[in-house]
Amino acid sequence: MEGAPYSGGMPEYLELSDQVKTVLTRQISAAVEDVLDSMMHEGTEDVNWRGRMRKDGIIYYEDRESVTKEQTRFCCVDTTEASVEDVINLFVVSDTDMLLQRCRIMYDNIMDARILNVLEHPSEDHPMRSSYIRYTAFKARTLQRNNRDMCVVVSTDVIQYPDGSTIGYCVWDSLNLPDMSQLDVPQGFIRTRMFRSGYFVQNSGDPGAETKLAV
Repeated sequence: MEGAPYSGGMPEYLELSDQVKTVLTRQISAAVEDVLDSMMHEGTEDVNWRGRMRKDGIIYYEDRESVTKEQTRFCCVDTTEASVEDVINLFVVSDTDMLLQRCRIMYDNIMDARILNVLEHPSEDHPMRSSYIRYTAFKARTLQRNNRDMCVVVSTDVIQYPDGSTIGYCVWDSLNLPDMSQLDVPQGFIRTRMFRSGYFVQNSGDPGAETKLAV
């Protein structure tokens, strides 16, 4: 796979016990529940989110309440003509080569992208529901001294409601498995920590309605 050598000793596949898989499934399920709870409000504002600015039609929010003093959560909200399914399909678990191809579309400094383990595959009944462990590495920007990487557990799904509205999400949380030497930070990299990050997509189902995309 092109790009694979850049991240050093990161494994192609991560063997996990059933116990660890259960822990990770609970972790990402809690993250999804928290994200959906915070996003299912009109205007994307609740007790945590505060509007900061609007620029070029994009609304920027900030959350300093539900995180530690060292953390800040940001949210940008825009609209798109794409359907909820079209957006989330970009993040449903795929093979590693497809993931790298998709990442190159979104990031111009991507070095490596891998699916390390699949916790839940899409099914016929739930074609957009998946859960997996994703590793990505990024080349340092001009003002950065070190390359960056991240290892996260990811969950995706699309939910349709009786009123005709549809929501979709791709949520990820940093993996926290300190006893796994395979996940040690490669030399020359800084590990980026992610906290309940991702994409929330919503469409009212009304005729001509655009899809709201929160990042």
